[in-house]
Amino acid sequence: MNQVHVWRFKPARWLAMVLLAAALLLGCAVRGEAAVDSGYKVSVMLNLPDITDFNAFDAQLTTLKNYGVKVVEVDMWWNHFEPTTRNQFNWSYYQNVFTHIKNAGLLIAPIFSFHQCGGNVGDNCNFPVPSWVWSLGTQDQMQYKSETGYYNNEYVAPYFTTAYTLYDEAFKSFAANMSAFQGSFYKIYIGLGPAGELRYPSYNAADGWTYPGRGKLQAYSGPAIASFQSAMQAKYSTIGALNSAWGTSLSGFNQVMPPSNGDSFFNTGGYTITYGKDFLTWYQGVLTTHMSNVMAKAHPALDTFGVRLGAKMPGIHWQYNNPSVPHEAENTAGLYNYSTMIDQYKTSNVDLAFTALELQDNAGYPYYSQPQALVQYVAGLCLQKGVPHDAENALAISGNSALYNSAAFNTFNYGFDGFALLRLENVVTPSGAATAELSPFTQALALQPQKVTVTINGANPAAGQSVYLIGDRMEFGAWNTGFAIPATNVGGGVWKATFNLGASHAYSFKAIKKTSSGAVTWENGGNHSWTVPYIAGGTSTYTLNWQN
Repeated sequence: MNQVHVWRFKPARWLAMVLLAAALLLGCAVRGEAAVDSGYKVSVMLNLPDITDFNAFDAQLTTLKNYGVKVVEVDMWWNHFEPTTRNQFNWSYYQNVFTHIKNAGLLIAPIFSFHQCGGNVGDNCNFPVPSWVWSLGTQDQMQYKSETGYYNNEYVAPYFTTAYTLYDEAFKSFAANMSAFQGSFYKIYIGLGPAGELRYPSYNAADGWTYPGRGKLQAYSGPAIASFQSAMQAKYSTIGALNSAWGTSLSGFNQVMPPSNGDSFFNTGGYTITYGKDFLTWYQGVLTTHMSNVMAKAHPALDTFGVRLGAKMPGIHWQYNNPSVPHEAENTAGLYNYSTMIDQYKTSNVDLAFTALELQDNAGYPYYSQPQALVQYVAGLCLQKGVPHDAENALAISGNSALYNSAAFNTFNYGFDGFALLRLENVVTPSGAATAELSPFTQALALQPQKVTVTINGANPAAGQSVYLIGDRMEFGAWNTGFAIPATNVGGGVWKATFNLGASHAYSFKAIKKTSSGAVTWENGGNHSWTVPYIAGGTSTYTLNWQN
């Protein structure tokens, strides 16, 4: 069945895609363009523990709505909806949660959480994968095995293909039991790995990982090794061809093995030779094939709700610019080639949810952390390829409004369709009162998109110059002329820009003239000021007379 909700043409996004495609092809730094996406919505994720007081929950929802939040994201734990026996589903808890959210006038974003809750950063719950699931096969058949020999039980490994039938059964049961919420869903997210993310469980404290280490490769179970061997046989056909490419003298494909020592594989450059590239390409390919298989089950069952499907990819920002082994933490988690991974999102017709928009760079030893570069690169690829993408923060924010502004800058300048805050407990108290975090969060990010047209008179650009707008808030470029909003010459010395800002927000801004090389001429005089009126379904207008 084809996806019901189609991606609509958006002129600002189209222009950004053209510019970003050129930048990416040239290897340049990728930049987007300021403005609020026309369908932008801000979400808050529910807390991990179950709701026990629904009267208090109603008060919390009222507070969220009053502050401009539009969507509530809800983890639906496999441990809860199919707890004891295969095909014995119980959706009653989630039906109750959804009813309260719907009655509060908010949208719902269900998340199929087929993974364990507990053991990851920020987890304050213990919802393991149901024990009946693990009874369907052996540990080696069903779990990831790391380079240390550790078996991980956070999520069923993709090699155990019976799992796809289990997911299919869950999707169909959900669709059959949630018809009352037709029209109440915003998106439906599908968890594809540990912590619900499309990755391997490479950075797990139980397997000896500590931040900012690269983690552990997860390719050492019998099925994983067999998959690697099969992939190499399919690629090279003969062992002689493989030996020629790898510089080895193997006698058969049964001798093809994952790296015997992960540290040596990365530290001595093994990942850069043909063997290493083949291994990491296969390693990521297991994940993209997994996404393809899961989404092939999800779309027929869930597209009936008329909303898009989404899946999260983690923002693994540490070791990003390690001068000796760049990106080793990402590669160890299976994120080897973001371009081909995002191609799979496009092919599977899935929105990408990406994390870490708020985090600040810490590029020195031993962290080599560059979340800003990572977020902006991935978002740029999404814009280039036409993949809708949503934003999340990676860690709870407390007492640091600059992090909300950082998240807002990336959200509004790199084409994200929405932002989801981690989590409810950080912005609303158990009784429903606003915490000190709610106002700075919603002021920066909870915007109601309002279409605006700004008419610019008297700019009189010289040959080679075009006219742009730039303003103070993050969605107006934050005075960074690299993100200025382009205007169109409509003749008679008049330029116009039509885009989206936040309704009822006050802006200071100016017009500028800019050449293709980036040389900027600012208009003189003071800033223009405008509080954008909300006009439902209409366009707010402003006329700017260039100040000489």
